[in-house]
Amino acid sequence: APGAGAGPRGDRELTRAGAWLQTGEAVSSMYAEARAEASDHARMRNAYFAQAAAAHQAGDGNAARALSAKGRWHNEQMHSAHATASQSIQATRSKEAGKHGMVDLHGLHVKEALEAVRHAIGAARSRKGAQGGEPQQLRFVVGTGHHSTGGRAKLAQAVEKELAAHKLAITRPAAGMLAVWI
Repeated sequence: APGAGAGPRGDRELTRAGAWLQTGEAVSSMYAEARAEASDHARMRNAYFAQAAAAHQAGDGNAARALSAKGRWHNEQMHSAHATASQSIQATRSKEAGKHGMVDLHGLHVKEALEAVRHAIGAARSRKGAQGGEPQQLRFVVGTGHHSTGGRAKLAQAVEKELAAHKLAITRPAAGMLAVWI
């Protein structure tokens, strides 16, 4: 992508709209920081569930139930922390992208990104109705999959499928970006 990678502008990417968005290590650092609490709860959940399974195998049902309850509590806390992280990431990433008519989905899990896509489509349809049918363009920054497990761009595929489900014609104005008109 034009301007991608470290260079005179650092670890940012120039979109076709002329907006510089943080990419690469900047996104990775933000993601790790925002998701740290959720990761801690996931580790604790897994440890308690493993201990519960061991207690069950040893025939200690009371300990297994108590440990399993602790694991479930950490699971609930993990989901709550992920929701908080998602909101934080969206708020941070949308400050610059929103000024340029983009929805930046970097750093979001697929389910979170799809919720943001649905919200953006609904908001664009509302604006279109309020503006007498004036078409609204939405551009979704989905990335190219460099930080995905196995380098597979899961987010882009899921967003594309969601946009197609809304019967929207999709264009690709730049690498890692999907655009539609509402």
